[in-house]
Amino acid sequence: MSESSIKMIGLACMMLSIFAILFGAHAAEAGAPAYLGSVLVAVGLIVLLVGTILYVVVKKD
Repeated sequence: MSESSIKMIGLACMMLSIFAILFGAHAAEAGAPAYLGSVLVAVGLIVLLVGTILYVVVKKD
């Protein structure tokens, strides 16, 4: 995979993670079970970390 495509995947992960974190923060107000908000925030943070690593750290050899 080229460096550009890895960076694009990293950016997509970061964008999706923001939506997961925002939805997780407001899931209880929407009537979702209480644990769902915590799970979505945790998954969003992990995906944000992975996206950041893909975007910044992965370099072309």
